[in-house]
Amino acid sequence: MGVFRLGNRWYDVYTGEGILVLNGKELSRARVSQFHLPPSLIIESVAAEEEEKMIEVVLNDRLGKKVRVKCNDDDTIGDLKKLVAAQTGTRADKIRIQKWYNVYKDHITLKDYEIHDGMGLELYYN
Repeated sequence: MGVFRLGNRWYDVYTGEGILVLNGKELSRARVSQFHLPPSLIIESVAAEEEEKMIEVVLNDRLGKKVRVKCNDDDTIGDLKKLVAAQTGTRADKIRIQKWYNVYKDHITLKDYEIHDGMGLELYYN
């Protein structure tokens, strides 16, 4: 997402899956040239948005070890387990991540579970 000024007007630009949305209207690539938006400007805007999605998750194993992991919010729980395994030396398939009685499944993303920056999760070893 980005906001660009052209002349006296401001435009909100969203990109995704080859579609460009300008002020809520889908535009083809031909119509983009009508607004004189350089593609590099749009790509830089999307890259900046991707960088902002990094979060830090704190995992507590209740045995005195707290692990802080930086990851993206679109990473899966399986990806998070691999990052934890790299920091702790435990195999990823032996790690269980949960919050209260909710055991998180490997194929679902952190965003889908609404895991945000600084959130604490429970770490168990199988």
